Amino acid sequence: MKTPFLKIAASLAAVLWASLPVCGANAIGTFDSGGNRSSSSSCTNNGSLGWIDSAPAASPSFVSKPGYTGQLAEPTHLTLTSSPIALSETATAQLGGWVSLDDGTVSPVHGDEIVWNGTAFPLASISNGVAIPSAVYTNTLALVSGAYLGLQNSLNLWVMDTMPDNFGAYAGDGLPDAWQIQYFGPPPNAGAAPTANPFGTGNNWFKYLAGLNPTNPASVFSFRIQRGASGGTDLVFSPRLSSRAYDVLCSSNLDHSAWAVLSNAPAVDHADVRTVSVPASSEKQKFYQIRISLPTP
Repeated sequence: MKTPFLKIAASLAAVLWASLPVCGANAIGTFDSGGNRSSSSSCTNNGSLGWIDSAPAASPSFVSKPGYTGQLAEPTHLTLTSSPIALSETATAQLGGWVSLDDGTVSPVHGDEIVWNGTAFPLASISNGVAIPSAVYTNTLALVSGAYLGLQNSLNLWVMDTMPDNFGAYAGDGLPDAWQIQYFGPPPNAGAAPTANPFGTGNNWFKYLAGLNPTNPASVFSFRIQRGASGGTDLVFSPRLSSRAYDVLCSSNLDHSAWAVLSNAPAVDHADVRTVSVPASSEKQKFYQIRISLPTP
């Protein structure tokens, strides 16, 4: 364990100086006169070695504490650090810190020298100064606290939701964990399953894609066909989300293999309502459906 707070004097003169009291406002001290008395303009000394006069001390290179042959500094403040300060839920962070000393300097402290207090979600553990996160369903703030040489402090650390479908019993089912927790609460909850359809208005996977509230039976996807301008047809549907892609499919019959993406039909958006205008056609019948999908990353 490092003990960075003893600063050894750099020279014999500095050692001698640090071991004697200051004689005057502008002098370090006078000592040593082979047993005789020696003096300077600011102090007098009875020594036993060779004569050494005092020296000005208006701007010393360092400040010593009288009575010690080395410089002792006391820790006054602990600052905690993390690299990085925001980490992926699948990564780790190296924790550490700095100790401020009473002589105005600082000294680094490695993470394994700090006593880290009990960890809680969203951190799984802290081992040898390495923070290991838990899986999260949204970006989550962690409060980390530690102690060193009687000093304590805390640090805010973010665990980022970089895997949207990995939280608890909701993991790996295709639906974002944050969406499931928003409407169904923390796992486990069978009603949050992608295939669950408690109201008969569409399963959770469809409602997620369509931007609906799966717990409200009145929240539905609306699609209607109405007469448009110049004998054409308007296809009107809502809600329309900016985070979804929409294709209008058309067919002259209900054979699934015959559906094709409608082209040459301009779309106009008003808030969450989209209107697709289909030009007039000589076809006697036409069927339409809306395909909703997530944009390709």
